[in-house]
Amino acid sequence: MSYTKEQAQAEFKACFLDNPFFSEAVSYTASGQAAKSIRAVISRRNIKQTGLSNYGGPGSQIARYDREIVISTDATDGIAEVTEKGDKVEIPLDIGDAANVVFHVAAIIRQDLATWRLGLSR
Repeated sequence: MSYTKEQAQAEFKACFLDNPFFSEAVSYTASGQAAKSIRAVISRRNIKQTGLSNYGGPGSQIARYDREIVISTDATDGIAEVTEKGDKVEIPLDIGDAANVVFHVAAIIRQDLATWRLGLSR
């Protein structure tokens, strides 16, 4: 028996997106489309700069972003296609903030069967 994309998406939704402890509502605007409300797991590390750091040792670089989010690849619960530097995400700057801040999708960090991990910049 093989593990399908639909199974992976359903498990991510059940474990993370449907759980308010892990996810928050965000407004995602794909390039050339209307904004869509989806749930995302948001990493807020309060990084002050966007760019590359040399934390991996000589000659290696690790990309750092203002925020990172993990969203579903499912067209209904998430975003099926992501456009780097074209898509925008509105999220609260800090947990509990009422106002949202616009971030741009700077990079697709990772994609698997169920999720996109995206680096965001202001």
